[in-house]
Amino acid sequence: MIMKKIIYLFAISIFLMGCESDDKLSGGNADSGWIQYDTEATNLEADSDPIELPISLPYGINKEGLTITYQVTALVGNAPASLLGTFTTKLNASEDTGSILVTPVNNGEYYQLLYTLTKSSNPDYLIGLSDGSKVTKHIVTVFDVKTSYTGDTSSVDISLPAGTFPAFTSTFTAVDGEINMWTLDTTWGPDFVNLLSGGGAPPGSFPYPSTLTLNDDLTVTITSTEAYATGGEGTYDPITDTFTLNLTQGVFNNPFTADVILN
Repeated sequence: MIMKKIIYLFAISIFLMGCESDDKLSGGNADSGWIQYDTEATNLEADSDPIELPISLPYGINKEGLTITYQVTALVGNAPASLLGTFTTKLNASEDTGSILVTPVNNGEYYQLLYTLTKSSNPDYLIGLSDGSKVTKHIVTVFDVKTSYTGDTSSVDISLPAGTFPAFTSTFTAVDGEINMWTLDTTWGPDFVNLLSGGGAPPGSFPYPSTLTLNDDLTVTITSTEAYATGGEGTYDPITDTFTLNLTQGVFNNPFTADVILN
């Protein structure tokens, strides 16, 4: 008899521990849980195709389906009014992943939007958790990459200061089917080698054509199909619309790198 009581009490304690582990969920059953974003931020070129912000239900079976309400507000800049307001998205029954569609508007300016999950049609599904450990806000940064930039090339390695050579124009052409990727007709200027070599190479020689990829964290990767243009890296500042690049090269015997500003 004593042994049965011990087993019963042990079973009750296990049950209570299980309930306590879910004490942040309002339903306390299999059809309850929370809703969250899978990521915190997105950088989006203004002329890009619409993208989706992924949301998920890490817990709960979503038996009846859900309507999720979210609010879009402006954080920085002059965000188009058409993007602001309160909207909804749906998850069908049994679905545990979904998305919010973001369609950028190019107003020629840099702006940031805050997408905030606000409520669920089923009160047993919370927006995040009360301890703030889940992502319920997502920042979308929208910027406008122009079709051409004015460039200046210098080099710390060979003590070549900015402004030594005339400014040049670099033309950006979006790569079809790719997001945040452009080809550049010249990355360090069409006459950089001519000027640096004192006329040792004809004007227009070795212009350093490249493909520029803007990564999610606003870092930049430079690649090229030309053997002498061995690539590089850099950053992009969407507020000032400026690319800061560092290029490696195989034109000169001296393996210096070139520092390029495009704005």
